[in-house]
Amino acid sequence: MKSMGWIRKTLIGIVGTLAIAIAVAFYIGVYRVAPPIILHPFRPDRAVACNDTPERHHLKADRFDFKTEEGFELKGWFVHAQAGRKPRGTVVCLHGIGGCKEPLFGDAEMLASQGFNAILYDARAQGESGGENCTYGYFESRDLSRALDEAVKRHGAAEPFGVWGGSFGGAVALQALAREPRLKFGIVVSTFATLREIVGDYLFINTGVRANFIANLALDHAGGIAGFPPDDVAPAEAAKRITQPVLLIHGADDRNISIDYGKRIFANLASQKKTWYPVKGADHFNVWEKGGAEYERHILGFLKEVSP
Repeated sequence: MKSMGWIRKTLIGIVGTLAIAIAVAFYIGVYRVAPPIILHPFRPDRAVACNDTPERHHLKADRFDFKTEEGFELKGWFVHAQAGRKPRGTVVCLHGIGGCKEPLFGDAEMLASQGFNAILYDARAQGESGGENCTYGYFESRDLSRALDEAVKRHGAAEPFGVWGGSFGGAVALQALAREPRLKFGIVVSTFATLREIVGDYLFINTGVRANFIANLALDHAGGIAGFPPDDVAPAEAAKRITQPVLLIHGADDRNISIDYGKRIFANLASQKKTWYPVKGADHFNVWEKGGAEYERHILGFLKEVSP
């Protein structure tokens, strides 16, 4: 009987210890590990991912660094329309999460050849830019308005103004289109419907565990740290307030951001002129590559419509 009592006490002790360990791990994961991952995107090795230059694309460009409302400096370039052509407008190009402005020189080259100026910059807390936290469009959409202010002040940037962004950049683009009346058109590639859903999706992608309640707790804590309400970051809801022409593109085989999100955003767009272009065989990272000449025709045709 004494041995049974000892075993019972031992088991209770083990269970209690495990419960405490699980609770501590849960607390650390939700409140210490996950929020920094959400708020602080990985900054790529500049020597590898961000080493492109305007000269390699034969672009005329000026450094375009500017400050956010809070005083963070964002690092960028103002790319001029091809020499000898009257500018048809100015397009803000936005990179994806954990990205940088340099890979956007390909977009800028296409735009410049068609007579558009292009503005490229590293989003707050990413690339070379300052700032402590990424807010997935809540503050970044306001930063875009600052970019337009500076482009007009320094370069007399030609109207109409547009925006072109993919993934994270696409989410920023949609939120900016909903709040910035100077933006007259948008090109949006492979973005998410709501921040809450995509955080849950990425938890599943990285762990194989579908635990939205954990993702929600972590996201709410991250929002408290960075000073923004996560539920306000909802590109699908912003779409209901967008009346400008929009070209919405999504990889048909995207495993990172479901094409269903793109379909929902498109259905919600209040625009009279909107185009849905699913790219067959494309995942999240090779939409232009898989789309090829057809992708370029969609872009060029849309640009001709919004700025003949």
